[in-house]
Amino acid sequence: MSQTLKPAEVLAAANPAAAEAFTALRKAAEAGPLDQGTVELVVIGALASVGQLGSLTVHVKRALGLGVTVEQINQAIISTLAASATFNDVVDALRVVSAAQA
Repeated sequence: MSQTLKPAEVLAAANPAAAEAFTALRKAAEAGPLDQGTVELVVIGALASVGQLGSLTVHVKRALGLGVTVEQINQAIISTLAASATFNDVVDALRVVSAAQA
């Protein structure tokens, strides 16, 4: 399978029903009173906490496109320090933010 496919495309190629279910789950999870930029900040914090740098890159770029500031993204990441993320997880995530701005 091609390395250029997005993760959702890889899943869809392997199992279209699973991909549809994943998409529906994400939409349901994001529905609610929070604006999309705030939802992205929550997702960014969670991804930083578990070291998912590939997905973090996608969500940082998405958040920037929604008008979320770099300072807000950095705060979301740094807020995870000592709560759920290690120092190295936070530093790695901040590096992703810097790279996404380039």
